[in-house]
Amino acid sequence: MAGLTGLFFGIGMPFGGAAETILIVPVSILLLVALTLAVVAIRRREVRRHREWMIRAFAVVVGVATVRLVGGVFDVVLAPTGIPPATLFVLSIWTGWALTMGAAESWIRYTRLPYRESPVGYPLPRT
Repeated sequence: MAGLTGLFFGIGMPFGGAAETILIVPVSILLLVALTLAVVAIRRREVRRHREWMIRAFAVVVGVATVRLVGGVFDVVLAPTGIPPATLFVLSIWTGWALTMGAAESWIRYTRLPYRESPVGYPLPRT
């Protein structure tokens, strides 16, 4: 529902105009794809792949909170310079999601185990 709602507001009622839509559409689609691939992976008992896709989906959802935090900082720091609110909003969206998605991908790569060193509870593939 969150991905579909994001698409609706990002396309139908963008506060930041086209610059907002250009980011909202792919991020909403990423959420839907990540959740779909996570479900497919867990049904195939591919726990590690499921974990990675769920971290990505979680990052998209948590990215909204990061956008709000970044927006607050930008509002305090940049609003006095005369930058319009819609521009600040778009800048905070791009920055917030870039930070959150970058952190998620970094965490995935940092915690990714070599193929044969799977801990207990992570099924090894059949050979």
